[in-house]
Amino acid sequence: MAQPFRLTRHFSIASLLAIAVIACALAWMFGGQAERTLLEQGEQKNAIQLRLIVNQWSVAERKVADRLLASPAAPAASAPEVAALNASFKRSVAGTTIAKLKLFNRGGLTVYSSEAKQIGEDKSAYVGFVRAIGGEPASQLSHRQTFQSFDGQLRDVFVIGSYLPLTDEGGRIAGVVEIYDDVTPLAATIATTRLHVAFFSGALMLALYLALLWIVRRADRILNYQQFELEIEIIRRTRAATETEQALATLETAQRETQKAYDEAVDAKREAETANRAKSVFLATMSHELRTPMNGVIGMTEVLLLGKLDDGQRQQLTIVRNAASSLLRLLTDLLMFSRLESEDIRLHAEVFSPAALVDDVVAMFVPQARDRGVTLACSVAASVPTRVVGDPARLRQVLGNLIGNAIKFTRDGRVEVSVDRVAALPDLVLRWAVRDDGIGIAAERRQAIFAPFVQADASIAKRFGGTGLGLSISKRLVELMGGSIAVDSEPGAGSRFAFTARLEAAPAGADDDAAVAAMAKVMAHSFDARLRRVLLVEDNPVNQLVAAELMKQLGCDVVTADSGEAALEAAAARHFDLVLMDLQLPGIDGLETARRMRQIKSMPGSTAIVALTADAIGDARARCLAAGMTDYLAKPFTFDQLRELLARVGRGSALSVER
Repeated sequence: MAQPFRLTRHFSIASLLAIAVIACALAWMFGGQAERTLLEQGEQKNAIQLRLIVNQWSVAERKVADRLLASPAAPAASAPEVAALNASFKRSVAGTTIAKLKLFNRGGLTVYSSEAKQIGEDKSAYVGFVRAIGGEPASQLSHRQTFQSFDGQLRDVFVIGSYLPLTDEGGRIAGVVEIYDDVTPLAATIATTRLHVAFFSGALMLALYLALLWIVRRADRILNYQQFELEIEIIRRTRAATETEQALATLETAQRETQKAYDEAVDAKREAETANRAKSVFLATMSHELRTPMNGVIGMTEVLLLGKLDDGQRQQLTIVRNAASSLLRLLTDLLMFSRLESEDIRLHAEVFSPAALVDDVVAMFVPQARDRGVTLACSVAASVPTRVVGDPARLRQVLGNLIGNAIKFTRDGRVEVSVDRVAALPDLVLRWAVRDDGIGIAAERRQAIFAPFVQADASIAKRFGGTGLGLSISKRLVELMGGSIAVDSEPGAGSRFAFTARLEAAPAGADDDAAVAAMAKVMAHSFDARLRRVLLVEDNPVNQLVAAELMKQLGCDVVTADSGEAALEAAAARHFDLVLMDLQLPGIDGLETARRMRQIKSMPGSTAIVALTADAIGDARARCLAAGMTDYLAKPFTFDQLRELLARVGRGSALSVER
């Protein structure tokens, strides 16, 4: 039989805690309201006292104050002007509770203080000064252990410090006065009253508690009696159920139904897996079909921008290019989000250098940062290993999204990217951080921005663009890599996004990048010396024209082939320094063409093969490297990305360009 229900004990503990919490809350609310009233009245009092002091100034004293306010530099503490003002202020505050006075010019420089050592301090960044110089008074109630006043050093005092605008004879703000008023007696009264409120409210709640306790004890007895009767009824019904054959028949029926439900669940799972595979194929097809025409739009715009244009034409084409790029980012985010929703993303482990990854990602954003007047810097801690094993493509995607956001929301500021190792964890966990001087994020919106289609506020999309998917995608990719992502931000003071990723130490002797290890012999040449003769394998006429025109702008001699068979014939007939290979070709696809091309005896092993594909959301990069390709470039691509690819391949760094 179960133990009797002890409601009284639980209720007593909860009630005592509630009494203490409510009493403290009432005392806190009363004290807070009293302090706000004291602060408001203190600010009004300080303003009146300032007007009285100014009205008592003689013409000479007014001129001394005007000269100090107009001076760009602070006077010496022993200057005659300071002594004159000090004597005037002491005379004016005699018999009042004013403890200290300061005088600031419009630049925030302290040109007078009753505490001489504070003359020359710069207060231009103080919130109170900024508000006062704008014409709005600012006050604060504070407790000081020691305080230097006109009459000497005070101890354990409460003061109200008010920043008040000081106007000249024309009504213009000439400077700011800071007045400290000693309100120790009033503050002590508030503290004493707060204790009284806590005591009396606690006593009232205790009386209420005793009344409720009597009711609860009575309820205890009733519940225990009902519990006893319920247990007797349960025992009787349990015996009857175990003795009947009908219960066994019901159990057998339930077992058969359970098996049937299990079989249906297995079938449903199989159908869901089939639908998921079909969805993956559909997403890859959609990615290719959407990005292929975008490649024509962006590519031909790039070609036109490289030509001779007047300012109006260049501006119009730039608008077209930027709009197409925005549409491309939207399509990519939507497709990536769909894959994450269907859990169709897998990590591909390979050896890479964290420092090289950061440098490459930062380098991609240097032109964008320069256009917005943003200083872009990066640092890698000494504790970060030279080589690790992980998925560099996903890390580059997350880091690129955070850097892009930081630059987008920063104007004429600084963006810093850093990588260090989380020393507190036994595993290899790296922390990647991006800090900016941008607009910042309100505290109540910091967690919401990681939800799909959510931004910091409704005006962000109108002012800066975007769909609100980037951080949601980044969060899911980070969690897929065994890490977490967080943000620390203040409105107007910038933001710091940091995420962790769980990696593995690279085996001894591994190259900095898995692709470099596989294709080291391909990377012995440089762009300037070797990458001139180019074979372009592309079946789409528009994409073929775009790539050929961009390559010609780089000084390359381009030969085109519209199928895998034609590409193999061209590669066997003459030597090429570089092959740009589309993956989706009629007949033999790009991957199989690359494999067969590597087997051509007359083709030098130093020939670089770079994949061109519009499948931006699949695992194309891993499949390309496995087929013997050197690098990977997602369509549509820009002139700068193509030039960077050639330079990278030429110097032997096989890193894919992720969009």
